[in-house]
Amino acid sequence: MTEAPLRIGLAGAGPWAHAMHAPTFAAGPETTVTAVHVRRAEAAGELAGKYGAVATTDFDELLGTCDAVAFAVRPDIQADLAKRAARAGKAVLLEKPVALTLPAARELAETIESAGVVSQLVLTKRYLPATREFLEQARSFPPSAPAPATCTAPSSAAISPPAGASNTARCPTSAPTCWTSSKPRSAPSARSAPPATRPGG
Repeated sequence: MTEAPLRIGLAGAGPWAHAMHAPTFAAGPETTVTAVHVRRAEAAGELAGKYGAVATTDFDELLGTCDAVAFAVRPDIQADLAKRAARAGKAVLLEKPVALTLPAARELAETIESAGVVSQLVLTKRYLPATREFLEQARSFPPSAPAPATCTAPSSAAISPPAGASNTARCPTSAPTCWTSSKPRSAPSARSAPPATRPGG
């Protein structure tokens, strides 16, 4: 027996909703678009009309038509609406960033966890074969060493290295914590080279 498609309510009717969310979910067969919610009735109607969905400016009406809500709205709007969707028992598909502030994002995450609903963040190419292959290969990459600090401050003050410092050279600056690697660098071109000076003055 074939399962009924998951009913998707779409919050938002901007370019991303038109180009990606609506046509993807409407194509099925696992999903179908049941409603489009946006504050402007004409915008909701334009997008919903393409897929035979309900157009509404009432988010609660959208929640009554769907099993899950996909968001294509601003982060501040998404954070509030997604909490309402989660509390109503709807799965949520979120855009990034999920909120405008870290506290708001944490509150949303806590609400979703408390409601026990499914949630996922839109990562458009995360599951493509090429992306999966790259991530698998990346797990075997050795960690890279941090690049040495570079200082270009124009001062001739001589500064002693901090205790225990190694493989460093004094940097011509008055900043007491500014040090550079002693690894030699390629010489600048004759046209742009400054007068030669020794580290430390």
